[in-house]
Amino acid sequence: MKKIQVVEKNQWKLRESVKRAKIHSMYSSATGYITIDPELMVIPIDDHLVHRGDGVFESFKCVNGSIYNLDAHLKRLKDSCLAVGISIPTSLNILKDIIVQTVRASQVQESLIRVLVSRGLGTMGID
Repeated sequence: MKKIQVVEKNQWKLRESVKRAKIHSMYSSATGYITIDPELMVIPIDDHLVHRGDGVFESFKCVNGSIYNLDAHLKRLKDSCLAVGISIPTSLNILKDIIVQTVRASQVQESLIRVLVSRGLGTMGID
């Protein structure tokens, strides 16, 4: 069996050959920051969204620098979260501000925006 190297964070990089989606910016509630560096756009492995698929998402467009129908999308996101018992960890006004700032940071006029809300971090156990 070929031995797989164990590396520290300064060596952990995706291979150039890995095909990635073009992602322009990301806000993470885990850090409270916006990044435009794709290598920093990560979701913690112990987030229920990752290891249980437990979350809600909403997708919408930014067209010609304007976010299309943002209030209606945020209402649908809130309703979806309520339906599965997940609380959005901030007000819709603050979430709206985060979305606008994240889109602005991308400096892209035409894009797809995806908001992910999970139940949060948790154990990897069965309960």
